[in-house]
Formats: sequence, structure tokens, C-alpha cells
Amino acid sequence: MKTPEHTLSGYQLTWLVVGCGAIGGMNLAKLGPAMSQLISDYELSLTVVGLLASIFTLISVFIGVFIGSSMQNLGPKRLILTAMVCAGAGSLIAVLGDSVLILMAARALEGIALILTMIAGPTLIVMYTNPAHRGKYLGVWGGFMPIGNSTGILAAPVLLPDYGWQGLWIMSGVLALCMGIAASRWIPNDPKPLIARIDRTLLMDAVNTHALVAIGLVFASHSLVFQIILQFVPLYTETSLGLGLVMGTVAAAAFCILNFFGNVLTGRLIHRGFSPHLLMSGTYLVMPVIAAILFSPDAGITAKALALVVAALMTSLTPPSAFYLVSRMTPTPRHTAAFNGYMLQVQSLGILIGPLATAWAVERFGGWQYTSYVIGISCLLTLVLIYAVIRPLTLHIMEA
Repeated sequence: MKTPEHTLSGYQLTWLVVGCGAIGGMNLAKLGPAMSQLISDYELSLTVVGLLASIFTLISVFIGVFIGSSMQNLGPKRLILTAMVCAGAGSLIAVLGDSVLILMAARALEGIALILTMIAGPTLIVMYTNPAHRGKYLGVWGGFMPIGNSTGILAAPVLLPDYGWQGLWIMSGVLALCMGIAASRWIPNDPKPLIARIDRTLLMDAVNTHALVAIGLVFASHSLVFQIILQFVPLYTETSLGLGLVMGTVAAAAFCILNFFGNVLTGRLIHRGFSPHLLMSGTYLVMPVIAAILFSPDAGITAKALALVVAALMTSLTPPSAFYLVSRMTPTPRHTAAFNGYMLQVQSLGILIGPLATAWAVERFGGWQYTSYVIGISCLLTLVLIYAVIRPLTLHIMEA
């Protein structure tokens, strides 16, 4: 007799894993609408707020490949469950603490949860879904971030007025524990017993696959652009445009929701044979112009709204493309987690650098328009990388 954990279809399993990943997206996004209250409660500068956004992923820069290389011994389900516990604990510790240092430590714990889920998630999808439809499944998985982002952002105007930023943190902590229970019930159990050991062969295979660094850097540029818009649009809309918290959160949530549908569409385009390097290029060709409009002091509200819509769709092209390329590069299914871990370790640099660079540029030069310079420089360098490294790699994979 089958147990319930083995009755999930490919899409059902994918959506469950996406739900776990969305917790990390929620934790990442909730800082944006809460910035004003945190600045007031702790008397923070914009640079310190940028550090709060960046420290979320600091540890990820160092541990991704090691987690991925030990996945076979630790088990992807165990990592997902550990991630949900870390996410729940981090959120609740922040509420119980009374200092910026505790808040930063809690953000770091939430960041660990995100990297664990980002490595274990696609591994589970590759393990338990049909390879012929992998592009579509990974397209859905690529939407975990905007789903979580939009949930956290939309909850802000409901919870912040009556419960403060603590209300957002409590909500995300409770949801993390609920997703942990669901994952425990329905994700198939890990086939091997727990062994706390890194597989050195997988580690060296990942580190010696230099193309993973190139894919990771392209993904990092995506994360830099995406997180700059996500983290700072609510504050920018509220303080510079004078539209208030509700409009700021609506704008950021709309950005996330459109981005999710763009991820699903990108997965279907890949499934139909569209080249990942061409899809990736679209983001970095268009985003410098879009950023200039979005953060221009002279552009009208209508132009900024249209720019935000285009940004949401264009920034959805990279995540499914990156996960798909990595899935096609792995010599065996055992390598999936190690390769994803190494790629995501490099990708974390974008989340780390983006908010800090933006906060520094805005405070140093005295205007939000300088955000577009940060985005523009990143996109230009990324286009060079795509056509020098990613294009030949993609052509080789698509011809194989």
C-alpha cells in the first residue's frame, strides 16, 4: 500500500517545494516595507539598512558548494526541514531580541534557510519529476522567490499599522513552521541514512567545473538587479514619490507577481527549445534603460509604472535558464546538488552587493537616480560574460 508521501504528481511535488522556497523569498522581501519602522525604532542610516539586506546572504557566499557536496549524505528532505526550522527560529528570535545585532544574527539565520532551500529544492525536483518536462518544472521552481516576495510585501500594509514590523516577522515564522510540517508529511523520505560528511569527489567536480562560476555570476547580476528593485522600491515610493506605504507595497507586490508568471513562461520557452543564453541576454540589454526611467527624478508616474512592469518580466528570464543549464551540465544525478550549490554560492554575491552598493550610491551622491548606475554597470559586465562564456556553453548543451 502506498503512503501519502509517494502519491504526489510532478507538479504537486514541485509546488510543495516552491512553497518551502517561498518562505525564503518572504523573509528576504519583508525588510523592504518595514524599512521605515526599523529606521525609526533603531535610528538606522540607509547604509545600515543596506547591510541588514545584504547580511541575509553573507553566509551563503561561503557554504553553498559544501552543502551541495554533502547533499547525498545529508538528504534533500532533511535539508528542507532544517531550512524551515532555521527560518522559523530566525524570525522569532528577531522579535524577541532588542538590538540591531540580534536582528542581524536573525537575518543571517534566515539567510542560511534560504540557501539550504535553494540547493535542496531543485535537487528534489530533478529526483522526482520526468526529465522530459524538466524545463517546465524548473520554470515553476524559478518562481519561488517572487511568490514569497509578493506574500511578504502584500502582508505589510495589513500588519504594519497595528502590529509593527514584528507582526511581519511573526507571520513568516509561523508560515515557515507550517511548511515544515507539510514537507515532513508529503516530500518522499531521503533514501539514505544521515551521514555528516562531504563527498570530496562531488566537491572537486563542482569546483573544477568553471562554467558554474560564469552561470553563477550571471545569476548574481540578476539577483543584484532584482533585489535592488525589490528592497528599495517601497522606501523609494514612500519617501521620494510621496505615494505612501500602501502604494509602495502594491508596486513591489505587482512586480513580484508579474515576475512569477514570467518565470513560468521562461520555463515553457526553454521547453520549446529557446536558447537560455538569448533569454538571459534580454534582461541585461533592457534593464539599464528601465532602471534609468524607474529611478529618474524627471520621469512621470505612468512611465515609472510601465518601467516596473517591463522590469518584472525581463528579470524573470535568468533563474529558469540558469537552473536548466546546470541541470544539463551535471554528469550524473548525484552531482545536481553540488553543482547547484556552487552556482548559488556565486549567485549570492548579487544579493550581498546589490543593496549595499545602492545604499552607498544614494547616500554618497544624494539621489535615487544613481541606483541606475549600479544596475547599468552590472548589466554591461554581464552581457560581456554571456557572449564570451555562456553562449558557447549553451550551444554545446543544446546540440548534445
